[in-house]
Amino acid sequence: MSITAEIPSRINNSDLQSIPICQTSAVAFSVSPMAIPNGVGRAASGYEWTIPAGWKYADGSTSNGSARLFTSASAFNQSFFPNCGNINESVKVRAWTDTEGRGIPHFSLPRTILINRTPALAISTPNDIKCGVPFLASVQDLPCAVSDSYIWTLPSGWTMTGTGRTRMIIPSGSTLQTISVNISLSSGCTIATSKSISPQNAGTILGPPNESVCTSGSTFSLNDAPVNSLISWTVIPSNRVISSSGNGSSAFLLPSSNPGIATLRFTVSGACNYVVTKQIYVGPIQTENIFNSAFTASAGGYPYVCPNGVYVTHISPFNSTYQYEVLVTNGYSTHYGTNPNTFVINVSNYTPSQFVDASVSIRVNNGCGWSEWETTNLYSDQFACPPGSGCNPENGDLCLLLYPNPSSEEVSISLLGVEQHEKKTGKEVIEGQLFLYDKNGVLRRSETISKKRTMNIQDLPSGIYVMHYRNGKYVTKTQLKIEK
Repeated sequence: MSITAEIPSRINNSDLQSIPICQTSAVAFSVSPMAIPNGVGRAASGYEWTIPAGWKYADGSTSNGSARLFTSASAFNQSFFPNCGNINESVKVRAWTDTEGRGIPHFSLPRTILINRTPALAISTPNDIKCGVPFLASVQDLPCAVSDSYIWTLPSGWTMTGTGRTRMIIPSGSTLQTISVNISLSSGCTIATSKSISPQNAGTILGPPNESVCTSGSTFSLNDAPVNSLISWTVIPSNRVISSSGNGSSAFLLPSSNPGIATLRFTVSGACNYVVTKQIYVGPIQTENIFNSAFTASAGGYPYVCPNGVYVTHISPFNSTYQYEVLVTNGYSTHYGTNPNTFVINVSNYTPSQFVDASVSIRVNNGCGWSEWETTNLYSDQFACPPGSGCNPENGDLCLLLYPNPSSEEVSISLLGVEQHEKKTGKEVIEGQLFLYDKNGVLRRSETISKKRTMNIQDLPSGIYVMHYRNGKYVTKTQLKIEK
């Protein structure tokens, strides 16, 4: 006849109840009447309800958050008046009985319903907040808010303009800080919310698309320059330009007679303290600043070439507005892909020797004029080049282009000369086979290929490998270098 192990039904048949923040009218809560097990016609003597502090009972009294016992058997149905929209609120009930006549009430297990106050109060701000740059912050418009009762609190050094629920805020510094707002409601209570913000430094320098200073001069500006700050700029080395320093968020630069790479530095001080730099080119690109990725051994490139080898190179510095030209002695070049700085180099079929066998010359035009030619001498190694590696896609040969080469994780394989081969032979190039052999002739990989394929080589040790392509009786091969 005990209810100590029983639990009431779900309150309002749910585990969650949504109540608007501004609602102060009564909300009904109920469970099913609870019977005593094995007790014919015997129901619970009453119910104990626990409601959030500040809420009111039907008789007008205010809850302090403690449980209140209702001694009526019909108390399974109650109405309460919500107050402030606090978080993590809940309403709880449990049944009780004294039918055993022992003078000590017996309680059931409790049943709880969570209270979700809507809307979920939150401060809205942009995702990208910069030191010294104004941004808008706002909270929801609550119809029950007292007029002019949105009280904002900012970190020390931050400033604010505006009224009500939307403010224009200027942050200071770049450390994690918290803004908060308190809102007085017509019900007499106050709700609050806060948000932590880490302002970033406004660090973008904008200039001409070619990022260069030519004869007519160029203007560079610090984007999103912070307000109420001192800004100055300098150019290093100073002899690159006529005037190498100044104040403000904009710098107009004229080239001197000493072209080359320079660093433009904006220094911000005051409420925000930081430095923003940008590499620029003054005058035409200098040959010492041109990098030929496929053939510069000091940067991990390919130290040797093979007769009729096919290589891909990326020319630095890269800018989509630049023009690039490539000349190959004992070979030819063709543009490759969509970037203007990428070329396929084919080295012609020559006799390897200890002398210079070929060369690649490159020049770049950054809008200030063409650079001088930067020339890389190419050597071949008859022992490093696999037999039969000669390949010329322009003559209808099917050639393998491996990129990057050297490689470490995976290598992209392209079959060149397909259209020329089909015109030359009158036969369609169908799917072929790839075989990768190590220096001992052991097969390490095999794949099929139509025109392009990616091969995973992550587990293969460093060394020289030979990639074979077979399509019917047609066989070609090229060398792959793996570097870890």
